[in-house]
Amino acid sequence: MERGTPIWTLTRQCKIGSVRLTKQALNDARDHYGFLSAEDVVRFIAQQAFDEIEFIDTKPLEWNPEPFPVDVHAYRFRMGRKEGYLAFYFGDPSTVIKSLHPERFPPKRSMGRR
Repeated sequence: MERGTPIWTLTRQCKIGSVRLTKQALNDARDHYGFLSAEDVVRFIAQQAFDEIEFIDTKPLEWNPEPFPVDVHAYRFRMGRKEGYLAFYFGDPSTVIKSLHPERFPPKRSMGRR
C-alpha cells in the first residue's frame, strides 16, 4: 500500500482504533466474510490482510451526516477466493466503514485471474 493513499490512511486509523462500521457494513461483513465483530474487521484491515486490493474511485458522500463535505473512497478486494467491495470515509471524530460486501457489479475480469 502506497503511503498517503486513502487505504493506507484507513489501515493507520484501524491500528489506533479510530474506526467504526455502519450497521449495514457490520451485518454484511458477518454474513459474507464471517467476521464476528467490528473489532475483527478493524483488526483484519489494520493487518493489511487482503490478498489484493485495488482502488475504484472517490465520490462525494450522498447522505452526509457530517457538517462538512465528505468523500467516499471505494476499493475492490480479494481475500482467499472471495472478492468484495470496501467503501469508507474520514468522518469526525472517526473513520467510517460504510460498505463491506461482495461486489454488486463485478468487473469483466476477476482480480488476479487473467
